[in-house]
Amino acid sequence: MPKPSGQTTRQTMEKEYLSLRLLGHELFETGQDISIDFDEAYLKTRIERMKFIAEKLTLYSEAKDIVAQLSEASQSKSSALKSIKGIADEIEARYKKVTDLINLEDIHRMQNQQQYYLMTFHTLSYFAWRKEQLRGTIAKGCTLIHVDAHPDDMPAGKLAPCTSLAQAKEQALSLWIDNFIHPLIRDRSIAKKCWVTPFWLEEFGTKAWELPGKEWFAGKDVLLSIDLDYFSCVEEPYHAATPNEIEAETKNLVKELQKRMLSPKVITIAASPDYTVVDDLPYASVKLLKALKKAGMWD
Repeated sequence: MPKPSGQTTRQTMEKEYLSLRLLGHELFETGQDISIDFDEAYLKTRIERMKFIAEKLTLYSEAKDIVAQLSEASQSKSSALKSIKGIADEIEARYKKVTDLINLEDIHRMQNQQQYYLMTFHTLSYFAWRKEQLRGTIAKGCTLIHVDAHPDDMPAGKLAPCTSLAQAKEQALSLWIDNFIHPLIRDRSIAKKCWVTPFWLEEFGTKAWELPGKEWFAGKDVLLSIDLDYFSCVEEPYHAATPNEIEAETKNLVKELQKRMLSPKVITIAASPDYTVVDDLPYASVKLLKALKKAGMWD
């Protein structure tokens, strides 16, 4: 039997990843609902829904096996909740395994890149920044422009000083999408952070047109980190953008960066398929890269 191509393997991993994520959502919602009002018929309906997801979206049998465990469980409230918790824990472990495989593939590719990085999950910005520190491209005390629908600034445990690429890889894989910035703030690699939020997220962050003047960025290396969920987000805070909105937002963001005469030392762009509207990913990435290249910010 011929060995599957790299592209096929990648597509397989991504389908497995999306399947496990959807199953996790279903389990969470089911557990919440039946903990309030247990209904055997409702539970069976949700189980059928999970079976459908497992069969249609995964190329492996693992997720189907997990759902089968729930189908066979006793239908009392306590046993159903216990089964859901156990299965959710198993799904989370497998989800982490799949994301690690995708991250390892991205890291392998990123080792041959310099200053400009594309990645699946935003967590790997950590690897890119540590890599550029080791290369001497950036010094401590950087200013981070974090363009994202989420702040990603949850605390992380203290990490040992990073002295090698192997250590940077290990540490990146230990972090999550909501805490990968914190270790660099903690050791003062990042001294200032500006969280830029989309126009539709009214109450949080700074809008692109509200960025500080160029004086605020003077004298420090600038890191630009962009998550494509800034343009179209399927998770909380939900906003499915139109193509016109995406194009306008990419142009507006780059225009505001140009106004401040910024030349980021490192640019990272994350697809974030669990947050970005999947159908918008290709369009958003093409429009963003085109705008950055036109502005001379992306090589």
